[in-house]
Amino acid sequence: MNALATFDFEDMPVRAVTINGDPWFVGKDVCRCLTISNANDAMARLNDDERQKGVGIADPLGKNPQEAVLINEPGVYRLIFESRKPEAERFRRWVFHEVLPSIRKTGEYQAKEEVDWDDVADKLHLVKETRLTHGRKAAQQMWQRLGLPDVADGQPAIAASDDGLLSYINDFIEECLEREAGAGAQANEVYRLYLAWATVNRAPHFTLTMFGRMVTKAGVRKRQGRHIYYDGLRIRHEKRVELRGAL
Repeated sequence: MNALATFDFEDMPVRAVTINGDPWFVGKDVCRCLTISNANDAMARLNDDERQKGVGIADPLGKNPQEAVLINEPGVYRLIFESRKPEAERFRRWVFHEVLPSIRKTGEYQAKEEVDWDDVADKLHLVKETRLTHGRKAAQQMWQRLGLPDVADGQPAIAASDDGLLSYINDFIEECLEREAGAGAQANEVYRLYLAWATVNRAPHFTLTMFGRMVTKAGVRKRQGRHIYYDGLRIRHEKRVELRGAL
């Protein structure tokens, strides 16, 4: 664990630390900035891999050590997304445009290697063509020759880097969807819109299953009815029109 760093959001301290190369934030500090009154309940709703309990840290004034709950980037995403208050958007921009770049610049948090998605897409296309013309075994050999990551237990190869890809999902949600109490955007329509958005913005294309898992990890809840819906979201009409040509 690296030394605790303190950042100020609108005169409120937010403490962060890097653990095994990943940034973790003091949960109560994040909840205070988002004006979440019951921080314990909010953090209890996070997944186990999004929080760490009982971590010893100094208080904001650097005095008495105390135990705190730390939350990672996906946990911060979830708390921001669940907040309906205007502070949430300001806090989101502050964290992802100022705090994380600052941590990376100090060398305490190493940014994940940039992925050339055009190159990956070309390689995957070549593997697909190899399978169609020469069979599965030849495709597996081609996969290895091209240096694509191993796939274990049938899981998508991209799964290991889920956390690093959440920024694409959050950017898509911010640009193309909007929150509305009681609304529900049909999952298949949202996925088709994402593919169009990803094409225009040179973002990675996910399978429908992978996309659904990533959206859930970003803090969006699913609602099952006649179809599957993303609860509390609706598609922006202007984005549907703008991206129609790429669908």
